[in-house]
Amino acid sequence: MGQGENKMAYSYHNFIFPFIWQLNKEKFDDIRNFFKNNGVWVDDDLIENEWSQIKTSNHSIRADGLNVNKLKYATYQYFKPAVRDAIFGGHNTDNQKEIVQSFSFNPIKEKNARYIIKKNDNEYNLKLADIKLRLYNTGVGLLVFVCENFQCKHLDDIKCINEYGRHITLPFIPDDANNSIFVDSIRVKLDQKEDETEENFRANIEAFNKSEGEEGKNNPNPNHIADFIKKILNYAAEADKKTWTFTTNKENKNQKGYWYIEPALDDRMFVMCVVNEDYQIFFNTGGRCSPFEYINALGLGRVCSEEKCPDYENFEKSLYEFIFCDPPEGCSCSFRPMRQQLIKDHVYYRWISQAYGTFYSVAAQAFTCVTNWDVGINYFRTEYYEMVCLVLAQRASIRAMQNEASELSVQMDKDDQRKEIANLQEKLIMFQNQINHYEVSSQEQAIELYDMIREIFLVNKYTGMLQEQLDGLYNVANIRQNVKFSKMGWFIAVVALFFALPSFINDFAAFPEEWKMGDNSLVEYLSISEKYWIGIIVGKFVLLFLVIAIAIWNYKKK
Repeated sequence: MGQGENKMAYSYHNFIFPFIWQLNKEKFDDIRNFFKNNGVWVDDDLIENEWSQIKTSNHSIRADGLNVNKLKYATYQYFKPAVRDAIFGGHNTDNQKEIVQSFSFNPIKEKNARYIIKKNDNEYNLKLADIKLRLYNTGVGLLVFVCENFQCKHLDDIKCINEYGRHITLPFIPDDANNSIFVDSIRVKLDQKEDETEENFRANIEAFNKSEGEEGKNNPNPNHIADFIKKILNYAAEADKKTWTFTTNKENKNQKGYWYIEPALDDRMFVMCVVNEDYQIFFNTGGRCSPFEYINALGLGRVCSEEKCPDYENFEKSLYEFIFCDPPEGCSCSFRPMRQQLIKDHVYYRWISQAYGTFYSVAAQAFTCVTNWDVGINYFRTEYYEMVCLVLAQRASIRAMQNEASELSVQMDKDDQRKEIANLQEKLIMFQNQINHYEVSSQEQAIELYDMIREIFLVNKYTGMLQEQLDGLYNVANIRQNVKFSKMGWFIAVVALFFALPSFINDFAAFPEEWKMGDNSLVEYLSISEKYWIGIIVGKFVLLFLVIAIAIWNYKKK
């Protein structure tokens, strides 16, 4: 390991966990200040404090020769000014509140931290270079495990790292713990001694199957998130500084001292993977199919055939597994025309050539790159990483607001939901202007890749659906309010009649003779006070009749 870590790694893997933190009574400043003040998470905004300069430090040059300050400068210049606040943070004034706050996990600095993935007899021991945390004012966050692979460079090993390294919970409980879908365990080791945490998926499966049918034993938690994620979020340098606890237990939701979190997208993390190799060499499965010829054929809209690419099917399945994070020999699409169409739709073709040796793909599970071009690797780890984080924050924010809209729809029977709906509408508008940017850079590659990532995550589609959902809620709330105003109008009319009846009776004697019905001698001999009392009694009967009628109408409506 010592020899390899002074060079570029075989591959780099960012496992990104988008989550929703409970945004109810607690505000964005509360959770931001919690991480700022616990002594463990350090401010990781791209340019700290001063936006006019990039500060140098003793860590400006990494062991692999990466000049951090040059990359910071290039990344900052890459994005449009209107987008930088949503990517880099850095503002927290009275006039402009911060949109995003970035942190880096301090305990792993200068330590031999590891991200260890175990499946059957294979163990993938990755260097854990950093753990990053991003919090957004929409109530969502991203926890990122930045890993570097110096051990394995074979295609099947990279597939295993990408697939098994992103598990956070069990999507279902199989009868056999050897099921190829599941990782055995993931262990996060912060140093070489005892500071580590592990999620043993195999042990959880075996324990549940062994006690199946026994009441109260090893019951699975539907809201479970891997222990190593919760421990990292709850890590604090001193116990007395830890005033909040992140939990996945719904019983603690809305309780003081707890932040309830849940996955924003999937039961697994999103992975960014860049492999340091020419894609034609990396994807060579030993068959007669040329990676360039196969991808080139799909890019031109043709269907690959045995004549053009002999023995293409094995290569095609292997390529599909890499793009969509399937394990080796585990291609999840058996229908050839559909498999080819999916590969065609998810490959970025700009650099597909024999000269450049660079391959990109974007899927809902992963954003991958294979290249032996150092500049391309650095772009992927900086500019493209920032784009992916922004899109994941967009998709997670939409999901969080959809959850709020669903809760409001259940509470529509309350007195007036228009205020809560208006607050959610305001949040959506802020999201549209602050985070949901339609273009982030003037660079052609950035425009193309950003649009591709957003399309894969259906950001525009779900934003429109959310807007329609809120419009529907607001219309219903307005209708309910109009009905209440109508009832109030009836009540006011009755009250007005109540007060008008005495005057009506008092003036009865003065009516023209032809308007009078029968003998009005009784009215003539009544005093003014008696006439008012008769009016009040008649008004009460009218009011009582209307109240009974409204009560019967409401009962029948239910």
